This record gives sequence, structure tokens and C-alpha cells, in this order.
Amino acid sequence: MKIDFPEMISGSYFPKSLRFLQGFMLGIVFIIIATVLLILILLAFTDYAPIIDDNYRFLFFVFFIILTSLAGLLIYDTINNKKRRISWYKINNLGILFFNKENQLIQKILFNDLTKNPDIYSKDVYSESSGSGKYRSFKMNLCVFEKDANGQVRKRIVDFNSVFVKNKYSLIAHFLKGIKLFRPDIIINADIYKDFYLNENTLDFVPEQFKKDIYMKGVVFGIIALLFIIVSFII
Repeated sequence: MKIDFPEMISGSYFPKSLRFLQGFMLGIVFIIIATVLLILILLAFTDYAPIIDDNYRFLFFVFFIILTSLAGLLIYDTINNKKRRISWYKINNLGILFFNKENQLIQKILFNDLTKNPDIYSKDVYSESSGSGKYRSFKMNLCVFEKDANGQVRKRIVDFNSVFVKNKYSLIAHFLKGIKLFRPDIIINADIYKDFYLNENTLDFVPEQFKKDIYMKGVVFGIIALLFIIVSFII
């Protein structure tokens, strides 16, 4: 019997007609880098620049090497990682499928591949903060477990934070609904509902909870900033 599970696709903040702005801004960055490199070349390697101390010429040479390396890394990342970078994703009765800008499937997490947490005292699906220790952030990741090609169980972060989408939390809710529907043996940690602003009973995204949390975080940051300004004036 086929189970009715609707497909949900990530929604972009920007319409396709405005995507050319990304390329335009990237072109501006390359022009700025090329201009700075040209100036450094003139200052460090030619006699057309004003008389400059040799120590400063060496410093310009170091800046030139650093900037050239950064430009090379940027070009390499732009060209070689283009097809591996997630552009959009969708959730259907198979699981979650990730695509690049050319609509090629590059990653997937299938409901059938999910497995139990090797730690019997922990839940099979849970949330955790990005980073660790002092580098922990407010950004939360959704974690599952799956078996790789060798049959080994591994933890997998469901990459909902790789691309900015306007229906992120609705997609998370839909993915969890799929787990509940297709894999009832997989146990979901109850903290997930709070971390991703979901109704525990319906698994629907609750925008009011999200707005309230953002407001409270804004107030806290505002108070900290105000205290910092006051202390700086006192000192």
C-alpha cells in the first residue's frame, strides 16, 4: 500500500530573476582584488611608483603574495566546488535529497537508511549546537544515524543550514514527519521540538515561537551591548 506523503521543496529568499546579482557581486570582488594586485605590483616591482623605502617594498611584496593566494583559493573554490555546493533540496517519500545549481543530485539521506543510535541511552534523532566549547552557537543541527556502504553506523548531520531558505523550519518538520511515518522504530528526542519551534503533537512549525525567541535574543544582545558601552565610558 502506497503511503501518501507530499513532497516539499526548499523556497529561496530571492527569485531566479535576481540570481544574477550573485554573479555581479562576485565579479565586483574579483575586480577589486585585481585592482589591488595591480597597485601592489606597481609599488613593489616597478620604477613607476614614487620613491619607496626597500622595507616597504618588501612589505608590499608580502601583501601581494597573501592576496594572490587568497584570490587563487577563491577562484578554485568557485570553479571546483560549484557542482558540490548545495543549492536547494526537497523532501519526499524517499527522504531528503540535495541538489546543486544544475539540479544534479549530490547528497541524500533516505528514510530506509536510518538506523538506531549505537548509544542505547541516547535517542536516534536529536539536535545539537553548532561548534563546541566556547565556539558553540545558537545555530542548531539535526543529527541522525545511518549505515554507510560498509554497513558501519555513522552519525550524519542533516544539512539544513547549508543554504538560506525561507521555509527551513517547515522542511525540518516535514522531514521529522517522514521519519515518524516511514520509520516509527526511530526515536526522536523531545528537545528537537523546542529547538526548531515545532508543535510536539502535530510536528508543525510554530512561527510565533520563532518570533518570540528571536525577540528575546535581540533583547539580550541589546542589553549586553548597552552594558558594554556604559562600562567603556566609565573606564
